[in-house]
Amino acid sequence: MLVDSGADCAVVGAALARKLGLVEEDTGSGRGISSRVPEWRSRMVVEVRHPSEWLRPLEVPVEVLLGKWPPFPVLGRAGFFESFDVLFRLGPAPERGMFYLSPYIPPEDRRIPRRGASRSERRRRAPAI
Repeated sequence: MLVDSGADCAVVGAALARKLGLVEEDTGSGRGISSRVPEWRSRMVVEVRHPSEWLRPLEVPVEVLLGKWPPFPVLGRAGFFESFDVLFRLGPAPERGMFYLSPYIPPEDRRIPRRGASRSERRRRAPAI
């Protein structure tokens, strides 16, 4: 799936939704850039492969568009951006267009290492960024 920070939620086509076994929960019409499209809504589990490991599975809302759209599946903000801090890197090539994920840690759960802590202790306590 393409990660799209401009999409409200995940979007897939009807053929892919059938292959995934998604269950219709609600119907309506989705908003596109220039028109409205008939759709139904569901939820799906997404697994993200990070360079060194699989991240924990997430359940995200998904809009299933009827007809020939979308041309490819999109992973939008709902469910995904609430679970990860996402850093888009737009520097010079080869890094241009890369993004990095780290699990979101609420501020109240973040522990700041004590002053004078050893390097290994700081690494254990500090959240991954």
